[in-house]
Amino acid sequence: MANPAHVEILNRGVAAWNAWREQHLDMRPDLTGVDLRGAELESVNFFRTNLERADLTGANLREANLQIAYLKGAILNGAKLWGVNLRGACLTHADLRGTDLRKANLMDAEIHEALLGGADLKGADLRKADLKGSNLSGVDLSGAIRDA
Repeated sequence: MANPAHVEILNRGVAAWNAWREQHLDMRPDLTGVDLRGAELESVNFFRTNLERADLTGANLREANLQIAYLKGAILNGAKLWGVNLRGACLTHADLRGTDLRKANLMDAEIHEALLGGADLKGADLRKADLKGSNLSGVDLSGAIRDA
């Protein structure tokens, strides 16, 4: 269950959330299961945030910081994650079908058994990303940076 205080801060908007995060970098915000379908979250700072089972269907997270975020079981169908930083994030069992992940940083990300069908990973950095058991059918990996 999400922390109601954290949800309330996010509901004030990205600027308010990011200002609060700057003052609480050592905290791990809890947005477990939160409904953010279609939300405008461009450039949001979700560093180390728990977004387990969150619904981010169609959300705009372009240029967001999701480094070391916990997105296990999150729903990101059709989300805009262009240029997002997901380095070291956990995306195990996440639904990323049709997601725009162009130029995303997925280095060291844990993407076990995720649904990636139709995702756009053009130019994404996948070095040391663990895609074990993930469905990659129809994924565009052109220009993606991968381990040799």
